[in-house]
Amino acid sequence: MKILLLTSRFPFPPIGGDKLRFFNILKYLGKNHETSILCFTDRKVMPDMVSHYKSYFNEIDVVYLPKVFSYVNCIFGLLKGQPLQISYYKSKKMERLVKEKLSQNKFDMVFVHLIRMAEYVKNYPIYKILDMTDAQSLNYIRAMAYTTGKWSIIHRFEKDLVRNYEQHIWRYFNKTYVVSPVDREYLKTLNKDINVEVLANGVDIEKYQFRLNNHRNSQICFIGNMRTFPNTDAVVWFSKEIFPLIKEEIPDTKFFIIGAEPSRRVRELSKMTDVIVTGEIKEINQYVWDSAVSVAPIRVGAGIQNKILESMALGTPVVTTSIGLEGIEAKPGKHLLVADTPEEFARKVVQLIKDRDLRMQISQKARSLIEEKYTWENTLRALNIL
Repeated sequence: MKILLLTSRFPFPPIGGDKLRFFNILKYLGKNHETSILCFTDRKVMPDMVSHYKSYFNEIDVVYLPKVFSYVNCIFGLLKGQPLQISYYKSKKMERLVKEKLSQNKFDMVFVHLIRMAEYVKNYPIYKILDMTDAQSLNYIRAMAYTTGKWSIIHRFEKDLVRNYEQHIWRYFNKTYVVSPVDREYLKTLNKDINVEVLANGVDIEKYQFRLNNHRNSQICFIGNMRTFPNTDAVVWFSKEIFPLIKEEIPDTKFFIIGAEPSRRVRELSKMTDVIVTGEIKEINQYVWDSAVSVAPIRVGAGIQNKILESMALGTPVVTTSIGLEGIEAKPGKHLLVADTPEEFARKVVQLIKDRDLRMQISQKARSLIEEKYTWENTLRALNIL
């Protein structure tokens, strides 16, 4: 089967939740099908940025979309009552490219990654899959509680536009996927007729190899793409509200914030005692292995948190929130620990640092859960119907 995949951002290297999910879907489909990619970029793509990944697809077309064009698109989109993230990625060149490829009848199916690319193919008479990944309007609803100024206004406005879009766009596709049952159930509250299935995220267990967490240090880590609001909110909340409580109990503990593109707000956290902002690190495994605890203090977001799955695979116990746990079939107290207030969160982290036996138990059970349910081979098996 020949499959055309559309994604809004240049997918390589696969860093960050959306890119990582797309990359692993691409790899999975590429085992038995011919795959071609259409995507955008807002910066120059060098040949070496593609060559390392050539074995995973047959061809790729990259459309340059400068940010200034996207901002203008958003202004016109607002006048039409269109979600900003749809308007942002509007391109006549992409429309022509999609038409050219699909009019030649050389593809059997189209796979669309995220709703922001759905407009390009929704009216073509071909088998189509839409991977929503998250329920985006749920993301905005949750973000509104923790944003101020212009972002509060944008989230409030965009929430309604995206919610309206999510209620009907699925009708144009043969199959629609989200990453977790929480997203699916939320979408069903918008429209009880929505036909959406769960296609969970996974972990590359060869890349994220297990090491039993039995050392005696007090290092804490957070891993994630730091340009996203949910991750920024998480590390700021942890550093200012939770970490000082931990320091009262364990004065020599250090907190490592590991992830690409930290904002100024995140970089300023490095002024705090024993908070280290690393920026992008190509190989995070050693940092996670060296940590007694991996924290995911997520207050905003939807879907599945890859950072939690990766830490569990590596063998480092996780403390997260109820929102962070969503979509993961892990039992609190067995596979990880869950806390929603600063005091409770600090107490759980301290408990893990001090209790080596508990860390080892959770370390082993978490890895077993990943191997049983959250390898990419397991989670993407639903795509075998193609």
